Amino acid sequence: MNPETLAAIPARTLLEHGLEARIPLPPGDRALVETGARVAPGDPIIEHLRDRRVAEVVVKAAPAGAAASPAIGVGVRWSPQPSRRRPDATVEGELLAPLPGRADRWRLATGEHRVQLTSPLAGEVSAVLPGGEVRIRAAGPAIRGALAAGASAHGPLELATDPFGELRPGGIDVGRAGTILVVG
Repeated sequence: MNPETLAAIPARTLLEHGLEARIPLPPGDRALVETGARVAPGDPIIEHLRDRRVAEVVVKAAPAGAAASPAIGVGVRWSPQPSRRRPDATVEGELLAPLPGRADRWRLATGEHRVQLTSPLAGEVSAVLPGGEVRIRAAGPAIRGALAAGASAHGPLELATDPFGELRPGGIDVGRAGTILVVG
C-alpha cells in the first residue's frame, strides 16, 4: 500500500499506559489497601461480605470522662462495646445512616461470611472510596475495555478453540485450571 492510503485508514492505539481498574466497594465491604499502596496480582485488596444484610443498632456516645470513642458517622466501621448485660451482641459492620428522628439508632451493613478479593493486576492504588470503589492504576500497558462481566481474574491466556474458531468439548478441561480461556 502506498503511504497516502495508509494515512486515510483510521488507527487506534491498542495498548495504553496508566489505565485504571475500578473494583466495586459496596457498603459493608472493607478495603484492605490504602491510597498509594503497591499491589501485585493475587494480593488481597477487599474483604467482601457475601451475605450482606441491614440491621438496626443503638450507637451510644462515650460517657463524660470516659476514653474518647471513635467518630460516629456514615461509612465508619462499628462494633458494640462489650457489656455484662449482652455478651452475645456481636453485630458489627459499617454505619449506613441514622434512623429519622433517632440520633442514637443507626442502620448498619453487616453479615457473617467474609471472603478476600484479590487484585487482578499489578499497579498502584489511586483511590479508596468507602461505599464506592477501589481504583488501581495499572503498572504496565493495558487494553481499554468497554464492559467486563464476572469477577476479576489473572492468569495466562490460552486459545480454547480449534483453528476454525469452534469450541470443542476438549477445549475446556481441568488441565487448564488457572488460565483465562479465549473463545469465540
